[in-house]
Parts: sequence; structure tokens; C-alpha cells
Amino acid sequence: MDRIADDDFTICSEVRGDAITLKGVLEGEDYKGQKLMYNYDFGDHWDHLVELVGRAKEASDNVSCVEGEGHPVGEDVGGPRGWGGVQAAYLSPAAEGSEDLEDQEERIMWYEQYCLNGDENGLRG
Repeated sequence: MDRIADDDFTICSEVRGDAITLKGVLEGEDYKGQKLMYNYDFGDHWDHLVELVGRAKEASDNVSCVEGEGHPVGEDVGGPRGWGGVQAAYLSPAAEGSEDLEDQEERIMWYEQYCLNGDENGLRG
């Protein structure tokens, strides 16, 4: 997994979750235009680089993503490594009769039929 280097940040400190709110960080003038690392799911280490670019005219207390690319990551897929396996199953199908074919078919079926936020069309479209 690629990690983001510490030198990509101007502010590189960890703060206890019970000592600060995300809103408190994002609304602080010191953080405007800065980047922060957000770790979603400490067990699987989904690291997100977030850049605060401004506030919407019709601001609310909700934080939302205004830009992104690709399909949403499958919930409970097993972290970045598991998601990479699902992507590889669609991008590089194994040869008929190979050991990897069954694994790829299972990953595709899981994403299309059982994943909580999967897509019945998979990653094809």
C-alpha cells in the first residue's frame, strides 16, 4: 500500500478523538488550505488525504465530499488489499482453468451480489 509521506503535510500531529471535533478542526482558520490525513476504519487502515478548500455558500453542519473518482469502495472488503483484489478481478481476468479464476469469480460475485454498497453491474461501468 502506498503511504503518504509526512513531508506532504504542514501540520503533522495526532490529536485524541475525545479532545477535538472534526468541525473544530475544519472551521479553524489555521487549517484553511491545509491537508489532513483521515483514517477511516482503524482495523483496515483506509487513509484519506483531505484538503479543506472552503465552505459552501449554503453551509450546514454536515461534511460532504464534493469531488472524487472511481467506484465506491466495497464496505467490509478487507482494506486496501482486499479492494485491490476486487479491482484486479475485473481488470485482469484469470485464464480458464487457472487457480486464480475461482478466487476472481468469488470476488466479483461478492461485490455484485452481497456487498452492502456494491453494484450489480460491478466495476464495469
